[in-house]
Amino acid sequence: MFGIVGRDGRDVFSKSRLIQSVGDKYNYPLMRYADKNILLGKHKFFEIPGLHNENKLVESSGLVVVSSSLLDNRVELADVFGIKRVDLPQFSDSELIRRAYLRWGKDCAQRLDGMFAFAVWDNNRELLYLARDQAGNGSLYYVWNEDFFAFASTQKQLLVLGEKYREVNVMAISRLIKEKGIYPIPESEYHKTIYENILKLPPGHFATLKFCDFAALKLTKYYDLEDNVKLLRLKTNREYEEAYLDCINSAVLTALGGQTAVASEMSSGFDSSVVSCLAADELKKSGVRLNSYVFSPSDKNGLQPISAQHLVDEFPLAKIIADFNGNIDLTACVQGEGNAYALIDDCLDWLETPVYNFCNMGWILNIRRRAAKDGAKIILNASMGNMIISCGNYSRSVGQLLKERRLMTLTGLVANRFAHTPLSWTGFKVAVAPLLRYYKPKRKVITDESPLWRDLCGSVAKFAQLDEYCKTFDDYLRLYVYASIYGNKPSAMLQMAESGIIVRDPLQSRKVFEFARSMPPEQWALDYNDRSLIRRSSIGLLPDEKRLSNSRGLQGTDWLKQLAPDWPKVLDAARIALRQPQIGELVNENAFVKCIERNAKLDVFEHQSADVREIMQLVVLGRFFQKLD
Repeated sequence: MFGIVGRDGRDVFSKSRLIQSVGDKYNYPLMRYADKNILLGKHKFFEIPGLHNENKLVESSGLVVVSSSLLDNRVELADVFGIKRVDLPQFSDSELIRRAYLRWGKDCAQRLDGMFAFAVWDNNRELLYLARDQAGNGSLYYVWNEDFFAFASTQKQLLVLGEKYREVNVMAISRLIKEKGIYPIPESEYHKTIYENILKLPPGHFATLKFCDFAALKLTKYYDLEDNVKLLRLKTNREYEEAYLDCINSAVLTALGGQTAVASEMSSGFDSSVVSCLAADELKKSGVRLNSYVFSPSDKNGLQPISAQHLVDEFPLAKIIADFNGNIDLTACVQGEGNAYALIDDCLDWLETPVYNFCNMGWILNIRRRAAKDGAKIILNASMGNMIISCGNYSRSVGQLLKERRLMTLTGLVANRFAHTPLSWTGFKVAVAPLLRYYKPKRKVITDESPLWRDLCGSVAKFAQLDEYCKTFDDYLRLYVYASIYGNKPSAMLQMAESGIIVRDPLQSRKVFEFARSMPPEQWALDYNDRSLIRRSSIGLLPDEKRLSNSRGLQGTDWLKQLAPDWPKVLDAARIALRQPQIGELVNENAFVKCIERNAKLDVFEHQSADVREIMQLVVLGRFFQKLD
């Protein structure tokens, strides 16, 4: 969606044509509203039977609504508005939003649940109202000056408005890549993006703009996660396990939205496995099997685990999980349409940012394209699970109990750890070290010599600081949840437009965030295993080969071999990138020259991947800036 309000009608229409042209590339039909000095538009992405499709712009009672939304509380809203449930499929999300605005005015956003970003033009009051969902799954960007105000679902739509809007925020890109987007975000930066002059409406906020006063854009927070977190107190551990599984299952059912043309991205990890198995169980009631896709190396010869705890190929364990469930058809996907280098342009179009860990983006894009080709209308993933709902860690549980002075519970947790720890000096340190770590003074962090991000010192320093920051579960969850909600994550709508399929992460929802923050810390590490809660809750849902495993799957582990044929092109692209003026602000050029020299030949059987990732990230940055020019 997009829109523009301006003082000069001719200027509004010329700028709107630029914004529209970006969305036109996907060949989706355009719906638009134009009147004097305002234009609102929306590209109609999908036609999914039974999924309340947007067939026209909603315009009634002096209100015009454009939205990119998948509301989860449609039934509750229908009851409030007196709509019969049998008639509900005839009402689009935009129509429900219009009725919500008519009924509750500026407070309407807090009555909505799900993924949404929308704009309401109130013609009677000459007022523009914009809102974004609480978890930040919908995206809404804007530019603003004394002559016009423009908004859009993606940053890319606003870049075309002029050179001014392509000026990059160097520190934001540094944080996005070097700190993997995970850092304490002050509230004053919630509205910032990687571009100096493109802003975003923060999640859980609405904004109002009166046509008579362009200088009076007003942002209002209508939702705060901390205000909605209440510590969960149940009688037994089993009740916590049931509450946990009920929360995840409810989120999965909501993401399914009653649809049966569903697929999932499934690795052998806990989160995607639980989401896939719950979805498969629900689809089984309708006699439908779940198609799940896992990345598997095309040629496993010579590939070795990085360590004893790492898997090279996730397909075998994923197959065990699928067979245990009995209603999952598992498809092993290889790199397919191209390696990480060949897919840079496609992935940058999809992600909008030079995201960290770029080497994984190619297989994710290929899986979604494959699922859409196979007829899926919705694909489920679980990208945030590791950091939110299955993050159970003994060390941070101990820190949280110390912080809360819950000494009896702490004693029981430590004693249980001792009971399941080998009698050795190492075992003693594992059980006791978190007690000492909580009280020790902050250590002096050292810097590394990484070629990237000399202005931020390097990953060793930054992650050491994060480790100090996250001594307790409360700190850890707040950091990762807030980084997920307020960070510079990719636009979900752009991903959907590119792949032609609805992408939903059930674990990245307001209700799941609230539940994770409400859980007593000891439940995350109740027994001697980390990730205790998800292990205990998935008894009967996952096979013991997975439930009791400490292995961590690695998707895309053959990316070095896939990259090898194009390695000379990669090195040439890296050298070209170093000559770009914008790159000089971000990298240590001398260190990169040495890095490129020592990697003139890529031996995939002996090579450590750290250097290659750094070089690939440089190439991605170079391509990112080239596309801006």
